[in-house]
Amino acid sequence: MPKISVIVPVYNVEKFLPKCLDSILNQTFKDFEVIILDDGSTDKSAKILDEYAKKETRFKIIHKENSGYGSSMNLGISQATGDYISIVEPDDFIDETMFEKLYSIANKEKADVVKSNYYSFVTATNKSTPKIGIKEDTKISNPNIKDILTLLKLGPTIWTALYRRAFLVQNNIQFLNSPGASYQDLGFNFKTLIMAKKIALTNQAYYHYRTDNEGSSVKNPNKIFCVCDEFKEIERYIKEQNKYEELKTILPIAKYSNYMWNYKRLPFKAKLKFLEVFQTEFSMYQQEGLLSPTTLGKKKYKRLQKLIKNPTLFYIIYELEHLPHQIIQTISKIKGKLS
Repeated sequence: MPKISVIVPVYNVEKFLPKCLDSILNQTFKDFEVIILDDGSTDKSAKILDEYAKKETRFKIIHKENSGYGSSMNLGISQATGDYISIVEPDDFIDETMFEKLYSIANKEKADVVKSNYYSFVTATNKSTPKIGIKEDTKISNPNIKDILTLLKLGPTIWTALYRRAFLVQNNIQFLNSPGASYQDLGFNFKTLIMAKKIALTNQAYYHYRTDNEGSSVKNPNKIFCVCDEFKEIERYIKEQNKYEELKTILPIAKYSNYMWNYKRLPFKAKLKFLEVFQTEFSMYQQEGLLSPTTLGKKKYKRLQKLIKNPTLFYIIYELEHLPHQIIQTISKIKGKLS
């Protein structure tokens, strides 16, 4: 059996796919298999994959009908045979020593999860900029609530990591299987962090995350409530694992950050609709006594109180406060002429 199973979910990425696959093939660490899930691509992605598979026996290509990212990832995990699982998105690429370095840490520390920093890559400039969320090499055994909150701040960068396959299987850690959804890395990331017995962090960066792929689901403004579905799944999972009482104070903190991120990216016509759901869910947290300035911070707490009281007014005030500087200057000039 291979040491690492690399899972690559593919859908219409012909432009970036060769660079991604070449970066995997060029690894200094050779004991791996690559499970590639072609999720019903309609461009040349399937043809590219078949050409690579003819040359490389470690490539296992699964062509399937389109069923979404979560379905593809769960199938990939079920087909994996390696000791550890790596996730590489098809529009990204990795440094040649990534598997060697991360596996060395995983094997030495007997960690369930090994995470590293990453690079933000811009296609237009062909430049990578390091994103240093992990300041120093760290080993965390039996993470507590404070540890989990710190790790969640790194974001759902599930592709910077190795995951012990037996750990995922034993804890029934899967992606939300919802066709057409997005942000399914949120739930997977949360589950791994709360269930891991040992997590190893390295401040080195090996993964190049492409930020300007317009075809990425993160760019889709129509998927208004996908982030809500992810948190419903998180709550379901921690209840299933009998961890709700232990972890319930984390939920509003994690949800607030992700809901505000989602709100900011939405088109204006969708924002108020999302805020209504935002208000309903956090009103329930308020009733449970889970909101406080101590846990959330005074600024976030005050903002949430305004939202809970009146989402429409919150919307108006927030948008006015965050108008681009040029628009504010123009409004000021107009007011000056009218006065």
